[in-house]
Amino acid sequence: MTIYELSEKIGYSVSTISKAINGYKGVNEGTRETILAAVKQYNFIPSINAQSLLSKRSYLIGTLILDGPNDILSPHLSEILNAFKSECANHGYDITFLSNRIGKKEVTYREHCIARNLDGLLLAVGMENLPPERTEQFEELLQLSMPKVSVEGFHRGVPTVVSNNPAGAQSALDYLYELGHRNIGIITVTGENEASIQRLNGYRQFLKNHALPERSELIFPARSYSYEAGEEIADAVSSHPELTAVFCIYDEISLGLIAGLRRRGIEIPRDLSLVSFDDITVAQYSALTTVRQNRKQIGMLAAEKLIAMIEKQDVAIPENTLVDTTLIVRKSCRNISVSR
Repeated sequence: MTIYELSEKIGYSVSTISKAINGYKGVNEGTRETILAAVKQYNFIPSINAQSLLSKRSYLIGTLILDGPNDILSPHLSEILNAFKSECANHGYDITFLSNRIGKKEVTYREHCIARNLDGLLLAVGMENLPPERTEQFEELLQLSMPKVSVEGFHRGVPTVVSNNPAGAQSALDYLYELGHRNIGIITVTGENEASIQRLNGYRQFLKNHALPERSELIFPARSYSYEAGEEIADAVSSHPELTAVFCIYDEISLGLIAGLRRRGIEIPRDLSLVSFDDITVAQYSALTTVRQNRKQIGMLAAEKLIAMIEKQDVAIPENTLVDTTLIVRKSCRNISVSR
């Protein structure tokens, strides 16, 4: 049954029925009760389209993702987006992915938002991942007057929900310190990735907190976030026998590092302790001690924040929300405090 058919049956206008169903003011209480009773009697399910006509919303939220070669979605972002989508659905919103095409027509990101009449936008992309041909489009998108929330990188004027990367890094390094490690290197990634920079900042703050010197030769920049990059960086790490531990800012690199070091006769944790960041699924089967990100909470909070902005709820919306991480202790670290 459509809302128009219900209107004919009970003698109330489409507008009055919509207002009664959605709890809007200006509808007599007796009228509202009559309409709601009819909704139950005829098993009427309000359509999103009918609600949209009244509220002037599309109940559609766009998501922009750029997550590596060919925009392949990583397990990290996939879990965030699943939680985001689920929370949006709880509030009656659906999500769609932004692209440079609508049907056969090529469009910019901004044109896509306008054409689909999107209510809001989730940004799951860092500027450093954008190819040159998309950078200008992204800048245009940021200027579009529309509620936006980011879960990947910080963008001017856009509230962000991300892991507390500096604190997570420090928790991992403090754990190594408690095990007696003082000569601790870090494997980071070249480029301007925001999460990498924050985790490196956490390493530097850890050194200051414990009055340990920062040695530039113990900061190892991997060329990418890949397993292969970890294998390659094993050469540089193995050339520093004074190291007792390494903090690696991405699990994927850590797994490659373990393989690369093993080929050089160096075993984790017998010869070198290793702690990492992310807790991807494979890490759980490799005995890797790592920092777990609460991806479900990131997705849920991002949805709550964006919907509050769309519906202009009278709540304080902090510019940035930092989500706590958890150190997952497995078997990639050795206690050397007894032997010191």
